[in-house]
Amino acid sequence: MVLTFPQKIETNYETLLNNQQWIPCADKLEQIPSIFIQSWKNTLIIERLEQKVKAIDTLLEITQQHWEEAFYITLARNFGFGINGQAFESLAKTIPLMVLGKHKDNLFQLEAILFGQAGLLNVEVTDNYVKDLKKEYHFLKSKFSLQPMDSSQWKLFRLRPYNFPHVRIAQFASLAHNSSKLFSKIIEKPYLNELKSLLTCEPSSYWQTHYLFGESSGKRTKKLGTASINSILINTIVPFLFCYGLKKGSEDLKEKSLQILEQLPSEKNALIKGWKNVGLESETAFDSQALIQLKRNYCEEKKCLFCRIGHKVLTLQIAE
Repeated sequence: MVLTFPQKIETNYETLLNNQQWIPCADKLEQIPSIFIQSWKNTLIIERLEQKVKAIDTLLEITQQHWEEAFYITLARNFGFGINGQAFESLAKTIPLMVLGKHKDNLFQLEAILFGQAGLLNVEVTDNYVKDLKKEYHFLKSKFSLQPMDSSQWKLFRLRPYNFPHVRIAQFASLAHNSSKLFSKIIEKPYLNELKSLLTCEPSSYWQTHYLFGESSGKRTKKLGTASINSILINTIVPFLFCYGLKKGSEDLKEKSLQILEQLPSEKNALIKGWKNVGLESETAFDSQALIQLKRNYCEEKKCLFCRIGHKVLTLQIAE
């Protein structure tokens, strides 16, 4: 059976496909009822989380269904905040969580393991802190038969000093120092204030006056900031809560993950600014995550026929 469509539909569809605007239907969005767009967002957010579940499934397979280990690797990746995400994931994969756990009560040893495995201790720096780190790492590397990663994976170019990998690694060491079985704690108390408290971390005193080894700077508290904590909540904790709820048949945990997105402010980036420019405001992380899914998986792919807004636009144009 051959499906046929009115000529106007085919013409309008071709117009959408050939449109060079930021999104194909940019000049028609204002005609779409807001309640219709919200309903589509509700579907998009589930679709986005289910995509993230696939990535978590891959890690669970690698870690032999070890939820804490899979969470640790994902958390590390997101500590890279984009540009150093892959490097941070590589770092985590060189250090079994068990190794960090054995030394969680000693922040200096955690720093030695992490900086050493990151390949960042191969520097000609003579201050006592770095000397002691090298000495401690040499011992721990031998004890656990560790092999460091290639330091060339780390990127500093065009990064603000606060985002230098050295600072982020020091923060990550502090988080490991102040928490154990972090994923279990998150499942136990999946409430926003509790989660923010778990993620609050401040690096050791050396990093209050340094951004790099051996280069002192003005003293500045380098706690993990609000925007960074929100990013980790959105990109690590929410997907894991949703995934765990899905695997364990807990609708409550799945609902909690969505509630967290509704309680967090919208992300701020070029993509969300683009949506604002075409008339779609993003107030919460629920909104921004849904709009990211829409832009990347439908608009950029010109999958207008698979998009509810695309369908609505074609319907509106037929009625005109």
